[in-house]
Amino acid sequence: MTEETIKDVKAKVKCEAPNAAIYKFNGNITVDTQIDVPVTTDHMLLRGSKLMNTEWILGIVIYCGRHTKLRMNARKSPHKRSKIEKLTNYYLFSLFITQWIITILCVVLLAVWNATSQNHWYIFHNYTENAALEVFKSVITFFILFNNFIPISLYVSIEFVKLLQANLFMNNDIGMYFEEKDSPAEVKSSSLNEELGQVEYIFSDKTGTLTQNKMELLKFAIKDKMYGFFKEDASPYNNRPANWKIQDGFQFYDSRINELAFHKEQYGEDIHDFLCILALCHDVIPEKLRDISPPRIVYSSPSPDENALVKAAQYLGFELVDKTSDRMTVRVNNKDHVYKLLNVLEFNSTRKRMSTIVEYPNGKIYILTKGADSVMKKLLAPGKSDWQCAERHLDTMAKEGLRTLVVAKAELNRRTYDHWNRTYFIPAASQIKDRKKKLAEAAEMIEQNLQLVGVTAIEDKLQDHVPDSIAQLAVAGIKIWVLTGDKLETAINIGKTCRMLTDDMVVLQLNYTDKMAEGKTVAQQRREIRQLIETYSNMAETKYKDRKLGIVVTGSTLSLILEHGIKPKKISDEMTDEEREFNLDPKNWNWIVKGEEKLEIAFLRLAMQCRSVICCRVTPLQKSQVVLLVKNNLSGTPITLAIGDGANDVSMIQAAHIGVGISGEEGLQAAKAADYAIAQFHFLRRLLLVHGRYNYRRIAKLIVYSFYKNAIVQLCNFYYIFFNGYTGTSLYENASLSLFNVIFASLPIVILALFDMDVKPETALHFPQLYYDGPADYHFNIIVFLQW
Repeated sequence: MTEETIKDVKAKVKCEAPNAAIYKFNGNITVDTQIDVPVTTDHMLLRGSKLMNTEWILGIVIYCGRHTKLRMNARKSPHKRSKIEKLTNYYLFSLFITQWIITILCVVLLAVWNATSQNHWYIFHNYTENAALEVFKSVITFFILFNNFIPISLYVSIEFVKLLQANLFMNNDIGMYFEEKDSPAEVKSSSLNEELGQVEYIFSDKTGTLTQNKMELLKFAIKDKMYGFFKEDASPYNNRPANWKIQDGFQFYDSRINELAFHKEQYGEDIHDFLCILALCHDVIPEKLRDISPPRIVYSSPSPDENALVKAAQYLGFELVDKTSDRMTVRVNNKDHVYKLLNVLEFNSTRKRMSTIVEYPNGKIYILTKGADSVMKKLLAPGKSDWQCAERHLDTMAKEGLRTLVVAKAELNRRTYDHWNRTYFIPAASQIKDRKKKLAEAAEMIEQNLQLVGVTAIEDKLQDHVPDSIAQLAVAGIKIWVLTGDKLETAINIGKTCRMLTDDMVVLQLNYTDKMAEGKTVAQQRREIRQLIETYSNMAETKYKDRKLGIVVTGSTLSLILEHGIKPKKISDEMTDEEREFNLDPKNWNWIVKGEEKLEIAFLRLAMQCRSVICCRVTPLQKSQVVLLVKNNLSGTPITLAIGDGANDVSMIQAAHIGVGISGEEGLQAAKAADYAIAQFHFLRRLLLVHGRYNYRRIAKLIVYSFYKNAIVQLCNFYYIFFNGYTGTSLYENASLSLFNVIFASLPIVILALFDMDVKPETALHFPQLYYDGPADYHFNIIVFLQW
């Protein structure tokens, strides 16, 4: 179709009404009364999109103006106020009450003085007969006299100081500058500067936050053999030749695999199938860079895992060189093989797998699938797989902290495939309503009796200084919870690598599996979890009283614990579809059996007895629920901080008192939604222990000094009324008082609030215990307020 021929085309588009779901679009387009062609998010460009690998397009505008998905997702960021700001409002109100008390006292004293001073011949008494009017005039006089009792300019001074703290010091701190990406720290909301010095709980994502989110295939297993890089095993297959060089960070080397040597192996044909599947089962787009010499191919994908596997296939001899909507070209040993791409069954968090149906050059049709072991096990053909070997490999890989996937395939009879495609897939793809559900149901019909091919192990390396940073933050009294989507074994290993779980620590596990839940009602499942939590709590108070404890809880267990644990919010237009649906469902409301402690509170009480908490296999919604559980149910309202790098962390970041985004490999969604943006996790240590501590002390001094200054000035006026006949005459001349207030009273404290430094930054980092003052409200509380 060209620009000229499109003028004569008659087409009809049917699609869903405008909505805010940016990852979902269902519609059909009928061209010249022919068959309906399904239109999905793969065919849609959102407002603000940027074309890549495409010179031009012909398109139809579906939504415009305020009906675009991006505009419908635009919502006001939650208004966050610091703990000090809230306390300041209470103290200001108390000063306002004090001002009225003094005013009323002065009016009473004036009335008494007037009644007892009639015999003074030198005083002219000019009273009206309206006593109420005289009282009213006296109240106004004394209220105006003491109007500076409340520091009106306090908020201006605070905001001015915070703005300078952010722009002069925090944004320009070379200690939080990441040279590799030319990325400095960025303050998005300076109103929370002092809150950084009072953090008690940190909720952190793992992938891209604690780790680099730069995936690399480290190992893979075929049947009973493991191939790849062995960290602690002196394997003879890892002896690299002297002329071997690491390409683009790809470190995989195995003399049995590299340079197509696998053909000599016992499982050579299986390895060939395995690498071929890695090159064909994905949603990666290859891009040819012709502007560089020599020309090369780079891969683009929304998932770093996908990129890592396709790159691994490329470096091991199966290079994806071209991909269109209906074919893929793979180059093996300098020979191109063209595969016909028939269907793509996409990955989602429910399916936990993806499949492609491909016609090989020999005419045979195969379904190629890769996914999480928990779902892939059920799809394998009974009695024809080496699942026991695969499980051993999976356990070994998970204990090393590697991310695992199971790879499988099955040959499809052409008649069976045609019937499935015509009867189930095409009608499901043409649906506008519930398309994803229909497609998932269609996929389940064809993803059966698969043959296990192999298992992959991908490494996501830790960022620099992460273990040291976590250790220092722990010494500072800050508790860190890690919320990750990884499996249980991987989460435990990452916890050990990050020093959250140590060798002298007892690790408790809350893992209520599907097998344990079989044939039981939700109430029965919750009762069993409650019993387990109570058992652990008793052990923590008795058997492990003198031991350090850590706890690891799975997402499936959390879903039962938090099933009735979140209070419904008032429905508003600013809510996303997911939030609105969640809050309208009564099963998500607070519910409690009479006389029984809430299950989520029992879990929280157990978590408080542990040094470290790791939640694995959790969804974005569960992340925000965990944050709210701690934020809303602990006494004293501890300050919470959430840190993440991806769009799935935004809800968690907005739920916490302070949100910190990392500008990482997953984009800038988290950084844009956060209050502070940094490039690496270890910068959080300096952000809290240095800037947070300094800002808390400085702002606290600024506020209490402002209260003290105004109170002293007005108490002098109060003392003076005893010598001027309670007339409401001011002791000060207005111009002189204003000049004194600016030069001698306000300016010095502003300078102190900007530059006061009790210890050097290096000392604050070296002795994290100095941070204790903030969470303990040592510099700003009711006692300090009254003392000043």
